Amino acid sequence: MIKIICENELVYHKIYEFMTMSFPSCNGENSLYLKIFIDRGRAIFKYKDIDIEFDLNIEKDDLINSIKISIYKNIHPYIESSDWGILTGMRPTRLARKILSKNNYSYDKCRGIFKDYYLLSEKKLDLLMEVVEIENKILDSFIKDSYSIYIHIPFCKSICSYCSFRTMIAREDRIEAYLEKLFSDIETEAKYLNKRPNSIYIGGGTPTAIGNNNLEKLLKLVSKSFKSPIEYTVEAGRTDTIDEETLKILKNYGVNRISLNPQTASIKSSDLINRPIDLKDIEYKFNLAKSIGIENINMDLIMGLPNESKEDIKNSIDIFSQMRPENITIHNLSLKKGSKLLESSYSFENDLDGLVDYSLSSLRSKNYRPYYLYRQKRILNNAENIGYCLEGYESIYNISIIEEVEDIISFGMGSSSKFILKDGKIKQIINFKNLRDYLHRGDEVLKKKIDYYKFKEE
Repeated sequence: MIKIICENELVYHKIYEFMTMSFPSCNGENSLYLKIFIDRGRAIFKYKDIDIEFDLNIEKDDLINSIKISIYKNIHPYIESSDWGILTGMRPTRLARKILSKNNYSYDKCRGIFKDYYLLSEKKLDLLMEVVEIENKILDSFIKDSYSIYIHIPFCKSICSYCSFRTMIAREDRIEAYLEKLFSDIETEAKYLNKRPNSIYIGGGTPTAIGNNNLEKLLKLVSKSFKSPIEYTVEAGRTDTIDEETLKILKNYGVNRISLNPQTASIKSSDLINRPIDLKDIEYKFNLAKSIGIENINMDLIMGLPNESKEDIKNSIDIFSQMRPENITIHNLSLKKGSKLLESSYSFENDLDGLVDYSLSSLRSKNYRPYYLYRQKRILNNAENIGYCLEGYESIYNISIIEEVEDIISFGMGSSSKFILKDGKIKQIINFKNLRDYLHRGDEVLKKKIDYYKFKEE
């Protein structure tokens, strides 16, 4: 439990966010107390057996960051992992790119700002600047003034305990009703989307859980409605939802990237998170997809799952990287609101120290390089999620969604469309997050999107 006391509401919320990211495992019996006296320039910090009072070097024109810096410098030894300094946003690469372009700074100048002002460690600085350089090169290949498309399929064979997405068990009546509404929305909006998209991403949930017939209907409609994208991804996260026919359907409709997401090679851990895996089946489906001609395969892994040791996690990285997928995404477990793990007050019992470094060095030795990263609240070890790829296989959609450089047109329950305005601000239109409202009130959201398309045409 984290308790923050501060009379300034904005400062309270920003410092609470900073402390929750600095002490992600602080719940249950691990209590933390911080009281901020802005007028006196003082703070009281209590954590476990630590009880200290210190001065705050407050700058009125930089109130929040100056308070963060003072807190960080005084409690630095107690933070679970302090490598990210005072940064709390999920998109540090976007901040770096903004500093580079707005001020026309060199990479060295930008690096100095993150080191001296945001207080990043050298290893995070190295990682951040490497990813930013790669992203900037990939962004140059984007179709200018275009967009990407996200289509949400909320159905799964089972609900994983770490998952907070709006998902549900695949059931024929639900699938039929959902697709009817989804197809109608796509057909209506496609009239306003005539440019070739940079990417199309069908995610979930598990899109392949809707069955081959429904999947083909969806892909056929997408093919009819939109011009062929540069990158076309379909999540096929659980290999027990795909077969040879599924993969041929994907290939026939132009899908050139899929995700097979084992999350772990540990059978015990996979059972505990309600996501059973079969390692032989994963390898078989991976090779089958390759033989059919799917040229780009991603695999997701999560560090910090129940009952996993350091050796289990290293073993997962080694097993799946040896299969040579073009993309490997390494997540540090984030205890997300609405997930069963958070509701059960889950706390990872083992030490994750060194595992991010191990994954980086291990994958580098196999010619993978980090090309995008993001952070999340309640992420174990105050770490980050990193996408790795073999050179030339950087995901357009992953970079686009993190960097927010183009419109993301989203379809489906709980999906969020983001439109980049001329002043750089983002207009967000979010669909209803439950099936009933999506089916019966979804036209309210559809009208907002159409009104915006018409406004842009004027």
